[in-house]
Amino acid sequence: MGGRDDGQNWDGSRSWEEDIYWTHFQFIHFTQFLQTTTNFQQQLALPKTFSDNLKKKLPENVTLKGPSGVVWNIGLTTRDNTVYFVDGWQQFVNDHSLKENDFLVFKYNGESLFEVLIFDGNSFCEKATSYFVGKCGHAQTEQGDSKKPVIEVTPVQTKKRGRPPKSDDSGEKLLRDLVACNKEHSEASTLDRIRKEDEKKIAESFTSSFPYFVKILKAGNVGGSRTLRIPYHFSAAHLPDFKIEVTLRNSKGKCWTVNSVPCAKGKIIHSFCGGWMAFVRDNGVNFGDTCIFELVTNYVMQVYIFGSGKEGADNQNGHVKLDSV
Repeated sequence: MGGRDDGQNWDGSRSWEEDIYWTHFQFIHFTQFLQTTTNFQQQLALPKTFSDNLKKKLPENVTLKGPSGVVWNIGLTTRDNTVYFVDGWQQFVNDHSLKENDFLVFKYNGESLFEVLIFDGNSFCEKATSYFVGKCGHAQTEQGDSKKPVIEVTPVQTKKRGRPPKSDDSGEKLLRDLVACNKEHSEASTLDRIRKEDEKKIAESFTSSFPYFVKILKAGNVGGSRTLRIPYHFSAAHLPDFKIEVTLRNSKGKCWTVNSVPCAKGKIIHSFCGGWMAFVRDNGVNFGDTCIFELVTNYVMQVYIFGSGKEGADNQNGHVKLDSV
């Protein structure tokens, strides 16, 4: 049965996509438009879907981190099943000169921190001033003492002979950050290509009478989304088009139950989700480690882990030499 446009099933329960998103994603984003009718100068309501799914995780006090890196302590309150930013919110509004039709994008880290981007409601571009907000009132730097207000004092400029005044390098820093971001994106693409080539080499060097696949773990597999996508060719050949439970077994014979969920329409591409992070933690699996998953029987996989301090795979069914990769 298909789901509704809002991602839920017709009976009101969460779809599998919604379930993975709200229970396994490390970061959750939402947007709020500022309207005078909502009294945004005094309070801000969090989206109902967000608060309904995360109400049990939200603490009474949270931190808002603005584009400038300055942070504000904000109190939460619940009225009529709606969660609001209240204590400290007015200071955040004033410090950023927020006005009607501005809109904010929040990134929640799953604990108590919300990172905020601020956009102008007329131009639909970020408000440049939000990156240079003054540290006043209850605002503080992220590294500062959260109990002490930080007051920024601007000294009186006096003329000096010979040496021109030092220019504000904030714009240059933003430019450097953008260049670094583009460089990191390019490097990430190169690493992805190298990772796929290495996975292919390892798969070709591993021999087994059972079906298997190889994954060199990315940061998102051991953090971030906390899932592991199974290659399409393996999913299509050996897994059904519905959610199943897979047993992962390490070299010592210990087992973990992991949910395996098809996550692409029109193709059977499974992902490990619920239970996967327990396997990662208990086996000390890290970013960059190589795992070979061998399907030894119905939905039971023998897992061989290679990496710093890992024991590798050398067994009666399969053998691989990683020093050739």
